Amino acid sequence: MSDELPPPRYEQRGNWKHLITDEREWLARPASWGIEYLPEPIQGRKRILFNYHFFPRLTRWVKCEPCRPLVASLFAEGGVTLPDWIPSTREGLHEWYDPLHPDGRCEAWGAFRSAVHLRMNAIVPQEFSNKLIDLLFGCRHHREFETRSSQLRDLCNQWDRELALELIGPNPFRPVAFDPIWRTEAVVGLARGMYEARDFGPMPVLADALEDAGCADADVLAHCRGPGPHVRGCWVVDLVLGKG
Repeated sequence: MSDELPPPRYEQRGNWKHLITDEREWLARPASWGIEYLPEPIQGRKRILFNYHFFPRLTRWVKCEPCRPLVASLFAEGGVTLPDWIPSTREGLHEWYDPLHPDGRCEAWGAFRSAVHLRMNAIVPQEFSNKLIDLLFGCRHHREFETRSSQLRDLCNQWDRELALELIGPNPFRPVAFDPIWRTEAVVGLARGMYEARDFGPMPVLADALEDAGCADADVLAHCRGPGPHVRGCWVVDLVLGKG
């Protein structure tokens, strides 16, 4: 970020300092905490989509190559998920996992164990999600990453900013007022096609269609014509489709 941006501000709450998350902080350093300022039920949906797009990226730090894509597959668009290959018992977990790791358990073991616990109803989905996220952040602290900790932190912050601006929009404190007359057949058709196909290549075409419908909102048009990354949950596409 620019050196001219105002520095973060903190307030003391008991023994801890907390970042002041207001409009000034958002405009300086947009981040996923802005989801908290969206109305319900949009807030919950955006949080789930943020996790879906953000946390599988952290699997790049899972050292075990065979397990890396398996850990990523535990995230789904609706939250955490249990693929069919997850065993239903602890014994089944060992029968599946141990032959693949004759030299001992890899760092992904905890993810699979928690998945089995969820299938057994020993934990709830939120607990499984928390354990999975903690494991992924923990993977960053392998010895070979220590010399790159600053770069890794910056990369995570970059992903956070990109996804926050993609999913939330330019300012959650001043949401864009989307005029219903902009929802022409062409506009809705383009948005629905991208949403269902997960192919956001036509975003610039959507900008043209919105202009034809009378939209002159600079934030809407700039986002459609911007580089993205555009993903399911894009704030403009969601507004067109009435998803918030």
